[in-house]
Amino acid sequence: MGGVILRPSTPLILGVSGTIASAGANTTENILATVTIPGGLMGPNGQLWVYTLWNYTNSANSKTMRVRLNGAGSTQAFAITQTATTQMADLRIIQNAGAQNSQIFFDRGSVPHPGATSVGVNTTAAIDTSVTTSLVITGQKATAGETLSLVSWSVQLIRP
Repeated sequence: MGGVILRPSTPLILGVSGTIASAGANTTENILATVTIPGGLMGPNGQLWVYTLWNYTNSANSKTMRVRLNGAGSTQAFAITQTATTQMADLRIIQNAGAQNSQIFFDRGSVPHPGATSVGVNTTAAIDTSVTTSLVITGQKATAGETLSLVSWSVQLIRP
């Protein structure tokens, strides 16, 4: 009997934390979490699923939450800016697109509160994941006196 052999893909947890990390009393981009992505581990079609939960001041001032592949200062980033809410749960997917140096970044939903939706823009990158790199989660406030906290996060690798 021929056919396709199905095998479950078990996600590999690369990092997880429930410890709150808060942005400083400044307006600079603060690194709140760093995860090492070992070289070659993603393979040509692996996905990184980045889940984050945030709390911040409810005001008209911007609070920007980012996920950057290839470390701090990388031009390849996801960014979500919130104002008049107090919390957000978010999922980002980084997919190697058939090669270890080609990615597509999917925005799969930022939810400032139950029932809200967000439509994002998919972007591409050319980061070499055959070598060890890092993923950083950052936060930045427009006003230094407000709060912005990464409450919890996890990064999972899914490989076919």
